[in-house]
Amino acid sequence: PVVVDTGRNWVSLSWGKPEHRGASSIVAYRVDAWLRGGEGARWVELGMSPLNTFDAFNLKPGGEYQFRITPRNRYGWGESVQSGTIIVGKHNALPEFTKILPGQLKALLGSDIALECEVRGDPVPAITWSRDSIEIFAEDDDRYSITQKG
Repeated sequence: PVVVDTGRNWVSLSWGKPEHRGASSIVAYRVDAWLRGGEGARWVELGMSPLNTFDAFNLKPGGEYQFRITPRNRYGWGESVQSGTIIVGKHNALPEFTKILPGQLKALLGSDIALECEVRGDPVPAITWSRDSIEIFAEDDDRYSITQKG
C-alpha cells in the first residue's frame, strides 16, 4: 500500500490488486495497522474495504505506522501485503525554487560571476549544476566552486 494523502491524524491508502486471486474475484480487503514503538504493539484491524483504497482515521499524529492489506475472496483470505513505515501527518513537499536564477546573465570575458539559487523540499532536494547540459564537478575544474548553505 502507498499513501495517497495524509493529514494530522489520518492517511488515505491505495494498493494494487493481487496478481493471484485464485478462482474467485476479491470481495473485500482487510486493513490492519501496527503503531511502531508502541507498548504491546500488535496488528489492529482498522476496517474492511470493497475497493483497493482505504481512509484510516484517529491515528496518532506523528506516529510511525505500518499497514497490512489482506484480500478475501469467497474461499477465504489471501496473502497479505505490507507497507513500509509511514509517518502520520508528514507531508512530502515537492522541490520548489524560492530564489531562481536570472533568465540571462552577461559578464565580461575573464570576470568572475556568482550564480545563486535557493530550493526547498521534503526530503531535502539534491542540487546539481550544469553547463551546456554537462554536470559541473568543482573538484574536477578549478574554474568552478560550488558551496551549499543550510
